[in-house]
Amino acid sequence: MTDVAIAIRDLVVTYPPVHGGRPVHAVRGVSLDVQRGECVALVGESGCGKSSLARAALMLRPPDAGRITLTTPDGPRDLDRLTRGALRRARRHLQVVFQDPDASLDPRMTVATSVAAPLRVHGLRRDREDRVTALLDAVGLDPALGHRYPHELSGGQKQRVGIARALAPSPAVLILDEAVSALDVSLRAQILELLRDLQTRLDLAMLFITHDLSVVRSLAHRVAVMYLGSLMEVAPKATLLATPRHPYTRALLDAVPVPDPTLQATRIVTPLPGDPPSPDAVSPGCPFASRCPLREARCDTEKPELRTVADDTLVACHAISE
Repeated sequence: MTDVAIAIRDLVVTYPPVHGGRPVHAVRGVSLDVQRGECVALVGESGCGKSSLARAALMLRPPDAGRITLTTPDGPRDLDRLTRGALRRARRHLQVVFQDPDASLDPRMTVATSVAAPLRVHGLRRDREDRVTALLDAVGLDPALGHRYPHELSGGQKQRVGIARALAPSPAVLILDEAVSALDVSLRAQILELLRDLQTRLDLAMLFITHDLSVVRSLAHRVAVMYLGSLMEVAPKATLLATPRHPYTRALLDAVPVPDPTLQATRIVTPLPGDPPSPDAVSPGCPFASRCPLREARCDTEKPELRTVADDTLVACHAISE
C-alpha cells in the first residue's frame, strides 16, 4: 500500500449563517490520505463534520479551501480545479455508497437500470447486461432481481444494489457514508463481510465514514478520529484500539460497552465534562480544550497541529509529546 489513491489537504468547509446566526465551521483544515487497497475509517460523534468532509471530497459540496487530489490512470487530478466536464469524467474513479438506500435508489428504476446508470453516464462497455449480471453476482444478489424495483427488496438487498452501482465504473476510491448504520446487526455483518471481500479482490481504496467502532474493528486498516471539524488522532487500527493517545479517542473507546456483563460492571469510565461547543462558536485554539483533562493555557488560543508522536501515529495535542 504505497500508492496514494486520494489525498485531502487543508480542507475547509464553512456553511453560511442562517437567520442572522454565525457561520458554521464544519471542517477546519483537515488533511488525510487513503492508500490504494486501504480502508481508512473516519470516526466521531454526530455533527463533527464527517459527512461534510465526504461531500467535499466528492465535490458534491465544493470546499471553501483546500485541495482534493485523486489518482487516476491518467495521473493525479486536483478535483477542486477541474472544469465541470473534466470533473464528470474523473468521477468515474471516485464513487460513493450512501447511508440510506431508500433515498439513494430511484424508485422508478429497476435494479438493473440503476446498476447500469454509471456505465451509461461514462459511456462504458457495450455489454452492459453482462456487466450488470456480474456486478449483482459479485455483491451476492441473484441477477434475476435485476427486473425488480427498490420497494420489492429488503434493506440489505437495496444496500447491495447501491454497492453494485458504485462498483460499476470500476472506481479506484469508494467513499461510504454510514453505509451500514441503517441495517440491523445481522445484515450489517453481511455487508461488512462483502466489503472486505470486494476490497481484497479489487484493491479498492475506501474511506468509511462511521460513528460505530464495531465497523472500525471489522474493516479498517487505519482510523482517523474527528472532533468538531478537526482531526484529533490518526493511527493504525490495532495501535489506536490498544493504546489510544488523544483524550478524546480514549473517551470514545471508553464509551463502547463490553459484551461481558461482569467485566462491564467492573469498568471505571470517567465521562467527559460538559457538552461539545457549537460548531458556529469554535475557539481559535483546540476544539476539544473545554472538555480536555490535559488542558493547558495555550490550548485556548493555539490550535495544535496533527504531528507524529510514535510510529505511524499522528496526534493533535499540545500536551502529548511522544
